[in-house]
Formats: sequence, structure tokens, C-alpha cells
Amino acid sequence: MNGLQLLISVIVIWNTVYIEKAIELLQSQGMEMPEEYVQHVSPIGWEHIALTGDYIWNVQQKTSIHHLRPLRTKYARNRY
Repeated sequence: MNGLQLLISVIVIWNTVYIEKAIELLQSQGMEMPEEYVQHVSPIGWEHIALTGDYIWNVQQKTSIHHLRPLRTKYARNRY
């Protein structure tokens, strides 16, 4: 796997996890989300990700799928 393939794979996984969390949040607020609509949501988009700059991370740092960044809800956007 080359660097571009790895980057695309990471973006797709990241987006898939957060799309799932967004759908769960909307459903918990009473919004109906028919499965036939969800099937058309693609995790391939990357416009929301800044691909320029220097990125430094600690490869030793352990993380978990259960400790995700909070979703950017309408309420959160209005706070900043």
C-alpha cells in the first residue's frame, strides 16, 4: 500500500465512524433516517480535511474507538 492509498483508507474509516455517530445522534433526537437514504451517504469525501501543513502525532499514544472527538453539532458551531 502506498502513501496515497493509506491516506484514502484513513479518511474513509474516519468518515465512516463519524457518519455513524452523526446518524445515531439524529435518530436519538427523533429524526427518522431510512436505511435506503443512509445507503447513499459516502464516506469518501475529504473536503473537510486540511491536507496541508505539518502533522505530528505520538505513535505510542493509545486510543480507542470509544473516545472520539465530539460531533460538531449546530449548538457547538454557534459557540465559536
